[in-house]
Amino acid sequence: MQGLVDNTRTLIWDVTDLDDPVLLTEYFGPTKATDHNLYVKGNLVYQANYDSGLRIVDITDIAQPREVGFFDTVPHGADEPSFRLGAWSVYPYFESGVIVVSSGGEGLFVLRYQPQEPVS
Repeated sequence: MQGLVDNTRTLIWDVTDLDDPVLLTEYFGPTKATDHNLYVKGNLVYQANYDSGLRIVDITDIAQPREVGFFDTVPHGADEPSFRLGAWSVYPYFESGVIVVSSGGEGLFVLRYQPQEPVS
């Protein structure tokens, strides 16, 4: 929000030992939107990303996280850092594979992720 980095910055930590957390890597997203409420399921991180909506990041190779999917809940305007509109939270834990995304001014989105290539 203060412009200290060019794009969305997500820090990935190993918190196995809560007394000694270890920063594993940083992931920089494709937009400037603020990430918020991240959830891990298997090797995928589901990010509520305010103005740019849902972002799905594969962390199979923790040193090289990569975006493998997205759904823009606010398709108008620029994906700027803010806390005003867009994806607030994501729930990727339904057995059916359904993902729900709540978006401030836009409502509830019910989605399903279909990978273009296998994710291990």
